[in-house]
Parts: sequence; C-alpha cells; structure tokens
Amino acid sequence: MSDDVYKLREKWEKRKASFYSRMERDIATGYFDKEMESLIRTIFKIEGAYPTSSCSGRILIIASRVPWKKRNVKIVYKIHEINKSSKQQILRKILELEDEDLWLYLQPPIIHVSCLNIKIATELIKLARNTGFKESKIFMKTKTGWHLELKGKELLVVPIKLENILLFELEKLELIIEEALRILNDFKEKIIKFSRGIEYILVK
Repeated sequence: MSDDVYKLREKWEKRKASFYSRMERDIATGYFDKEMESLIRTIFKIEGAYPTSSCSGRILIIASRVPWKKRNVKIVYKIHEINKSSKQQILRKILELEDEDLWLYLQPPIIHVSCLNIKIATELIKLARNTGFKESKIFMKTKTGWHLELKGKELLVVPIKLENILLFELEKLELIIEEALRILNDFKEKIIKFSRGIEYILVK
C-alpha cells in the first residue's frame, strides 16, 4: 500500500469513527431514529462502509399550496413510529389545524452511506435493491469515497385540504391515514430484512 493510499484510508477510518461517535451521542440523547438503530449499527460492521445519515420513513402533514416546492413549505406534524393511537393522533391533528392548505406526505426510508471502494458500493446497492430499497444508487464519487443513497421507491402525496376546504369525508380520510400507516409499517419490515441481509452477506 502506497503512502498516499494509506493516508486516504487513515482519513476514511477517522471519519467512520467520528460518525459512529455521533450515532452513539444521538442515541443517548434520544435524537436518533429508533427504527433505524439495528440497521445502522449493522452497516457500521461492514469493513469498508459507514452510514452518514438515515431516516426510517415518515408520515408528514404539510401546510403548503404546492408541497413539492421547498419554499414556503411548513411541516406541521410528523410521525416515524407507529402505535395503537397513531391513526387518531394524525386525524385529530388534521382537524385541529387552521392552515388553508394541508397535504399528507409519506416519505420512504433513506440511508446515505460512504464506501471505501466500488466493490463494496455495488454489493451494498444490489442487496438494498433486493430487499426493497429500489431507488438505491451511487450519487457521488469523491476523494472521501463512493457515496450511496439507499432509498425506497414508495411515495404517497395526498391533498387533504385546499383553500380551507376539507376534501374528504371523515370515513374516507381515515382510510387514507390507514393506508399510509400500512405502508409505513411495510417500511419497518424492509429495514429489518435489509439489516439481516447485510449480516448474512457483507459482514465479514
């Protein structure tokens, strides 16, 4: 190994250690997404990879006339974890909000990963796609490594209220929320499947 390659590897390992320390701090403070902890710890076990950010998927209530434009978009409610009262919590929030325009927005899981070489990057992308993260890809190559975006393909964007008019009867609104929660629960199962796949195939 040449001196230049050794120095690059040493810097890469230091960055990995730094991100691992940040994860431990975020877990200790309660900031970390609990649904992702097992998967993120598993990715850290891969010798030539480490995660830099993640989200397990979430349901958002957005106040905006045009939610796909970031400008003037306000997130008024979000939920990652599912419990028995999740549907009623979301429904109650929608009915309480006084904003004129509201959208229900379901985002898929997403993980950003830095890989030391192309071999590990392609193996991780292949495994991610095979376990449900269909939009996974290499999005950048820099001196610090190969940078991946591992993401689900699912997306749900539903207008709930426009110009202060509620677009759905209560019963239909409940069905929309139930479907969003069902998809969110599917995300959790894919996260577990991906984590197990990494343990079986990539962790040496």
